[in-house]
Amino acid sequence: MKILSYNIDHGGREDNNPKRRWPKIIHAVKQESPDILVILEAWRWRKNIALAMFAKKLGYKHYFLSKSNTPHNIALLCHIAPKKVIFHKKGFHHSLIVAYFSHKNHRFALL
Repeated sequence: MKILSYNIDHGGREDNNPKRRWPKIIHAVKQESPDILVILEAWRWRKNIALAMFAKKLGYKHYFLSKSNTPHNIALLCHIAPKKVIFHKKGFHHSLIVAYFSHKNHRFALL
């Protein structure tokens, strides 16, 4: 199982274009081909718009977006369905997402 954490800096935006760096980001992720992808700074993304589009381009069926007090969300994309996902925002400046997985008789949590 491969897990990749990627800080895409302000949602992949450049020069006020919210998706300008997406092709390079998508290319980099496809080269690594992770089972689980954690995107840091999914800036101003919405689950049913930007995240759904990003997940579709990469072939992920399961995707989640943290609940944040700021525009700096965390996105979790996975080929393996998590057993449980918990979203925290109270007491955190940004956000925290916790996902529990069970894979081949191994259990682990991703914070």
